[in-house]
Amino acid sequence: MWSSYSTRQAAQLVGLPESAVRSCVRSGLIAQGVEIPAQLSFRDLSALKTLKTLLDAGLSLSRARRELAELQR
Repeated sequence: MWSSYSTRQAAQLVGLPESAVRSCVRSGLIAQGVEIPAQLSFRDLSALKTLKTLLDAGLSLSRARRELAELQR
């Protein structure tokens, strides 16, 4: 089992566009304190899965990111 995932692997596993995953990394929503190229943890994948669920529910990416940030606080 892998201990870290690239943004491409995370995008494929979760079903999000790679650009959305990179956006979350750049904003610090996931992979906080990780250098580029990011190596994402299982916790980051869980956050991305939650983000995907919010997007599937009809929220915009920016709104879903704000909601996820609130959940993490």
